[in-house]
Amino acid sequence: MHRPFPKAAITLLTIILGLRFSTLLSYFQLEASGASSYSNDWYNQYYTPLSNGFANIPTVLMNAGGAGLIGPSLKSLSERAVAKSPSSSSSNSRPNSNSNNNKSTRKRRLLLGISTKDYLDKAERQHRRIIRDTWLQQNFHDDGDPSSLSEYSSHNKVCSLHKLLQSTVQEDCQLVYTFLFPNKDNQRITNVEELLDVYNHQGNHNETQESKHDAFFISVDNPKNHYDVLLQWTQLVVQLSSQRRSLLGSFDYVGFATTQAMMFPQRFWKENSGIFQSTLPHESMVAGMPLIKEKEGDDDDSKEDFVTQCGKSFCLDPNFLCFSRDVIQHFATAKVLSFDTTMQEDGDAASLASSKLFQHFQDYKASTGSGISWKKLVGVQRAFKAPERVISVWDEYVATITDYRRVSIEKKNLLRPQEEEEEEEYQHAPVIDYEGNPRMLVGIFTTNLKPIERKRRNALRQTFIKSYDHTPTPHRICSLQELLKKKVSEEDCQLAYTFVVGAGKKNQAPMVNVNANHADEMVIPSSQITEPEPDVLYLNIRENMNDGKSETWFKYATLLAENQFYFDYITKMDTDTLLHPYPLFEKMSKWPKYPNNVHVYGGHYVVKQDAAQGKVTVLGTSYMDGPMYWLSPDVARFISDPNRCNHTELRTHAEDMSIGNYVNSFPYPIHRLTLSNKCYTHPLKSLEHYRKRWKRYKTKFKEFHP
Repeated sequence: MHRPFPKAAITLLTIILGLRFSTLLSYFQLEASGASSYSNDWYNQYYTPLSNGFANIPTVLMNAGGAGLIGPSLKSLSERAVAKSPSSSSSNSRPNSNSNNNKSTRKRRLLLGISTKDYLDKAERQHRRIIRDTWLQQNFHDDGDPSSLSEYSSHNKVCSLHKLLQSTVQEDCQLVYTFLFPNKDNQRITNVEELLDVYNHQGNHNETQESKHDAFFISVDNPKNHYDVLLQWTQLVVQLSSQRRSLLGSFDYVGFATTQAMMFPQRFWKENSGIFQSTLPHESMVAGMPLIKEKEGDDDDSKEDFVTQCGKSFCLDPNFLCFSRDVIQHFATAKVLSFDTTMQEDGDAASLASSKLFQHFQDYKASTGSGISWKKLVGVQRAFKAPERVISVWDEYVATITDYRRVSIEKKNLLRPQEEEEEEEYQHAPVIDYEGNPRMLVGIFTTNLKPIERKRRNALRQTFIKSYDHTPTPHRICSLQELLKKKVSEEDCQLAYTFVVGAGKKNQAPMVNVNANHADEMVIPSSQITEPEPDVLYLNIRENMNDGKSETWFKYATLLAENQFYFDYITKMDTDTLLHPYPLFEKMSKWPKYPNNVHVYGGHYVVKQDAAQGKVTVLGTSYMDGPMYWLSPDVARFISDPNRCNHTELRTHAEDMSIGNYVNSFPYPIHRLTLSNKCYTHPLKSLEHYRKRWKRYKTKFKEFHP
């Protein structure tokens, strides 16, 4: 019978190894605990990490991200000593708190630097904002439903370096990130104390303040490529680790990212589990996205395997890299390699960075006598340059994960009032199928307070509204009033429009009316209007732009969709917007229709930081621009219900931002649709402009509009 290995011997072994490997010991200070992690980024600017445990935790959080990884499961130093002791294999050895259970629950931690440009660069501000509002903010419960977006949510295991330095519970953060900015005058940070001085200047986190809550200014004034930033980042990591070991010495891996990659976390963590949940001994590892893609149809025997490729050149995309601790130590002490070539284009810069990195790893092999273990990551890719495309891909990813479409749910369950006692009053509106294409109800916002508005209404009546009058489908575009009076069959009308006016008396009518139970209660009869127009809807509210007119319109349209006429989409449009019907209908033909048209928000993207330069609180990554946007009926019902959507708290000074806030507070993932400028023209300020643009449109599509 073996006696338990003495505890004193374990402690002594730990001290001896610690003296010999002082620079590495700081990485082993966490016990078997940690947090969770993610990452994301996108092509020519987008990135995002998220969080989740990596051992015996079946839950996989959902988000897309771009760089920064988490390393394999490694035991603490004392765990290794116990594991190697004679008592570790003895059946009579005393219980050990660092047992096999802790092998599986040990969560690997990552310190991630995200290389970006000057914080005054508008495009980069957009990319950083998207990153913050996706993988840095949005986490999910185990069942896939969105959880609290609070930075300090119990589900949030991603935090900034700022939060880490100020937090007393360090193991709460599994993925710690900071953006890496080029150095600027009076912003030189060389140690933790200076970093905290910057971070402690709290303020509104708008664009002028963003550098004070998740940024680090590196000493490369004008980096020519990401390689230069990477070297400085690794040196800073080692420097900060030596100054604050209790804070920065517990990371298993150090990641480097740019705003040019995108991750799909569920697939990433699941399919890379062999790397991130490994209990094998530590190895010198570099992981990332392969630069060389195998061509489909090639003979398997003719393909070089991934490891062989990595032996000939640097095989990983420098926009997404993760390094083990020993590799980072080598980088931090390495000299900057000199190159005579000056690269300007992004692709050449990446090529140059790859060449430099490969030389570093060749040097690493020569100096250490050991090679690099190259790891190919699944679930990461180059992202898209256009912000709206990135957001769209993100939405599609989240939608796929949560299965939000629910095609088997009937429309009545999507639109039905929430209270059971309302069931008896609910009337199911029949679904009209216009030749297999979705149908749209368009509210064109106008006013009787400005003479120019009447002229604009007439200009629209003479252009797109009458564009199908002399075609085989003359009622494809019709007025809502024609439908209400049954002058046009629903089956014949794909797009119904109405001009929307706030016609209530100034001192009597409310600014908003979203509490009505029937559509008729919300309008003023034409008989009570001076000089009424037959296709104008007169809402019983005071005329306004930003204080409730949009909410009232969507409430009215929702009541119509529930009880009288079903439309797949409900739209708000301005009078200085001219629709191009044919390309619009072509675009609509590809949109989901009943019963798949749920959780939809469409229009032209405005990324959050573009809104009043960050001075207004806007939920989510973006909102749709005011000239034209549309909602599916379930979303329209939600945003016009004050019992479910907090209008008072979420309303801003601009109606399109307000609607964006309402939609982004919707309890399910939103599916965004976009519309190109081929489908409409905006703005049209002069009447002559209406005529010229319409003439140009008819010339281009004359075969469809004789």
